[in-house]
Amino acid sequence: MDLKSQITQDPLQIMATWNSTTHFCQWGGITCGRRHQRVTIIDLRSSRLSGNLVLFTFAGNLLSGRIPDEIGSLSKLKRIGLGNNSLTGSIPQSVGNMSSLEELYAYRNHLVGSLPDGLGQLRNFSIVSLYDNSLSGPIPDSTFNSSTLIVVDLELNMLTGQLPSGLGSRFLPQLQFISLVNNRFSGSIPASLSNATDLGTIRLGSNMFSGRIPPLEKLNKLRWMAIDSNELGTGLPDQIGNLSRRLTLMLVSSNQISGGIPPGVENLINLRQFEAHNNNLAGNIPSNIGKLQNLEGLNLANNGFSGSIPTSLGNLTRMVELHLEMNSLQGRIPDALGNCKRLLAANLSQNSLEGTIPTELVSLSSLSIFLDLSGNRLSGSIPVEVGNLKNLGKLRLSQNRLSGRIPNSLGSCETLEALYLDSNYFQGSIPQSLSALRGIQRLNLSRNNFSGQIPDFFQSFSSLESLDLSHNNFQGLVPTEGIFRRQNSTLIDGNGDLCGGIPDLRLPKCIQERSGKANQVKLKIIISSSVSISAAVIIAFTCFFIYRSRKKQSRKITMHLPSSREVLQVSYERLLKATDGFSSENLIGRGGSGSVYRGTLDSPDETKSEIAVKVLNLVHPRAYKSFLAECQALRNARHRNLVKVVTVCSSVDHHGDDFRALVYEFMENGSLDDWLHQSTATLANGKQRGLNLMQRLNIAIDIASAIDYLHNQCESPIIHCDLKPSNVLLDHRMTVRVSDFGLAKLVAAGCRVSANQSSSVGVRGTIGYAPPEYGMGSDASTYGDVYSYGILLLEMFTGKSPTDTMFKDGMSLHSLADSKLGFPADGVMDIVDPLLLEKETSSGGSLNKCLASIVRIGVVCSAELPWHRPGISFVVQELCVTRDRILGDIKNVLGVQTVIPMADNKLS
Repeated sequence: MDLKSQITQDPLQIMATWNSTTHFCQWGGITCGRRHQRVTIIDLRSSRLSGNLVLFTFAGNLLSGRIPDEIGSLSKLKRIGLGNNSLTGSIPQSVGNMSSLEELYAYRNHLVGSLPDGLGQLRNFSIVSLYDNSLSGPIPDSTFNSSTLIVVDLELNMLTGQLPSGLGSRFLPQLQFISLVNNRFSGSIPASLSNATDLGTIRLGSNMFSGRIPPLEKLNKLRWMAIDSNELGTGLPDQIGNLSRRLTLMLVSSNQISGGIPPGVENLINLRQFEAHNNNLAGNIPSNIGKLQNLEGLNLANNGFSGSIPTSLGNLTRMVELHLEMNSLQGRIPDALGNCKRLLAANLSQNSLEGTIPTELVSLSSLSIFLDLSGNRLSGSIPVEVGNLKNLGKLRLSQNRLSGRIPNSLGSCETLEALYLDSNYFQGSIPQSLSALRGIQRLNLSRNNFSGQIPDFFQSFSSLESLDLSHNNFQGLVPTEGIFRRQNSTLIDGNGDLCGGIPDLRLPKCIQERSGKANQVKLKIIISSSVSISAAVIIAFTCFFIYRSRKKQSRKITMHLPSSREVLQVSYERLLKATDGFSSENLIGRGGSGSVYRGTLDSPDETKSEIAVKVLNLVHPRAYKSFLAECQALRNARHRNLVKVVTVCSSVDHHGDDFRALVYEFMENGSLDDWLHQSTATLANGKQRGLNLMQRLNIAIDIASAIDYLHNQCESPIIHCDLKPSNVLLDHRMTVRVSDFGLAKLVAAGCRVSANQSSSVGVRGTIGYAPPEYGMGSDASTYGDVYSYGILLLEMFTGKSPTDTMFKDGMSLHSLADSKLGFPADGVMDIVDPLLLEKETSSGGSLNKCLASIVRIGVVCSAELPWHRPGISFVVQELCVTRDRILGDIKNVLGVQTVIPMADNKLS
């Protein structure tokens, strides 16, 4: 009807039937599907209609070819939306003839050529977004002449030229957003830019701008200033302290800036990210930088800073990342850094720091990405408190003056993937406790004074990629299994008393040469015989005690989760019996890290309990980490929508091999994935497939509530890292139980990780559900869980998996849903799961709006940039509002005063 209202001429009366008394499936030019009363085709060709087109948006499709020149004839068009397609060729010059045009979006295509000259002549032109193309040449002078342009987003192109000296005053005075990142602009940044008083974002990084950084103190609305990766020189302006108090991001890194940090920096009280690395800055780091108590990321690496690290940095209690490497800093590492309870990564390497490693620093359990103190003059031993770094991915203490033995507590850092202790004065043998570091990938102990034998447990480290034990005092047999089979991955040179190993090492055999005197031969025979007999006795007793200890261990070696009630004691034998020998008939799921079996556990009181047993596949390189992560995540987590762990079994099987299993309550209704995508007409338990609107919405709220609890209500916030329908289980009442915490990550309260931080743990999550920043090396964050939730929410209400074959060539579940939000509210009905509509019988008159609201939440949650996604608490609130609205409609339809929820009961 809105389309009809815009038609000015209908000579063939095609739209005469378009009215409220005739069903829309009977309207002229309209075709509906046979199964559902839904529009499938609108065909108005050859109808001689005319009217007033004002909106033309086809973003997020699979369009290819050139933009036709004829588009310039649409004189009433106000917005063109062609972003995220595969369009080629240049932007037609005829666009300059579209006198009503206000907004032009053609980002993420393959457009070439220059910008049309006529854009600057459009009287109402306000937004141009052409980022991520291959546009070249300078920006036309006419474009700068526009007095109405407020957004200029041209980043990721090949544009050249210089910015006019009057930019912000005579040119583009209304500018609010400018992004020219990753082009080939040169010349200076005009000082006149400070006159564009509405400017909130300046992004000019990765160009060839030179000269001084202009004073921008008049920009009291400025929030983002990114001018990194250019050729800007001289010092930071003294007026830096007069910049907007709203400023949250300041990137000036990778330039040629000299001098010091002006003292006025303390006035930027809302600054969250300050990056000035890779410059020529010098002098002391000002102590008043500790007044920036909202600062989350500080990067001053690769400069010429000297003096000591200010103790005031300990006041930055929200700091997540600290980079001070490659400077000339001296003195001790401040104990006050131990106050930064949210710190995930710290790099103080390649300085001249002295003294011991502060126990306060290595007691920060929040450190989970890396701690790098290498290339300094640190002395003393490694503090035993290093065992608190249970979530740390990389520890580098190389090239210092550290001594003493490796503390046994280092074995508690079970998530370590890289450990560098080379070029120090460590001594003694390698402690047996390091056998717990089963996820280690790189280990360097070279150039120390270690002695004793090379530990056998290195052979069992399936994840180990490189091992450097060179230039120490190791003795005896070199192992031959595991990484020791790969000569190029293991360095052992510089140890004079080693023997054995693989033939390629060309080490002597571990057998003493027999010499020639008969009495010596006899003596050796006597000694050898005595030793053999003694050894046989010792071996016999040893085997006996190993047999007894293993038998005792296999009976009951359990790791229990604390609980207010008594924890069930369970052994390997009981689990074997409960699952009928882990038979294939009881197999209900299999993944990379293990298999899940259904079982029936007999109790001493002759009652039976239905359980699900997740048996870890210990051959998988991350199996032990998965087991430990799940134990740690669920140890103190208690919520009605989290899976309940009955117990954890850590034992040995009948072959003497390690056995690890987690025992859960059995979920009768399987996983959400079964209900959404089961190919057969019924589920395994005989129930009909398909969920109605309220069921899906309640499930969505339950999942969000569980994630809200993990993010915001646990003592140590937990990031799930693998949220997807197969990890959402449903009990007999269809109540959600979020499961599988094998990739979970514990972090400091309220922390986040910047999008450019490389991860030491690799990509987390599942393809289709993992956020894009994980694929680019960013570490896990709460924003990542929100992204996964957004995709899951869209999947629940569209019935489409994010890995469906329809999603290719730039199209995704997110972009499909996003494209429908540009239509009237009933646009989302085109993508709603048909099974949902089949089951929807009493939704009231606002079903379309409610579904549009849900889809909108899913789209916002799955935004590409992490900081564009909402917190999960907001999501819970919005979904609850939507549910209340639906319940209110049901009340109105039924003519009742109160709606009584009947969920979670056993009514008959």
